[in-house]
Amino acid sequence: MKKLLVLAMMATLLMAGSAFAVIRNYLRAHPDDRGGVVTSARAVWFALGGDAHRAEQDIRTAVQKGKGYIHFHHAGFHIALAYALLQLSPV
Repeated sequence: MKKLLVLAMMATLLMAGSAFAVIRNYLRAHPDDRGGVVTSARAVWFALGGDAHRAEQDIRTAVQKGKGYIHFHHAGFHIALAYALLQLSPV
């Protein structure tokens, strides 16, 4: 199941062009990343690549940026996905 999910996500990212460049450019233009949604999406990108350290850094940053944000559940989805891809528990 995990392999199917990863393949589906990779296909989606490839169809979207250079997803990492889009994320990077957005975060450069909007470093505050209100709610941490894009930062948490970057955590998924790093998790897909197996970079647990950078994924976890972005997860921590996204959580800080998301405090009190009404739509943090979007970032929460990315965070859960990143942890699942890394096969880690958030606790």
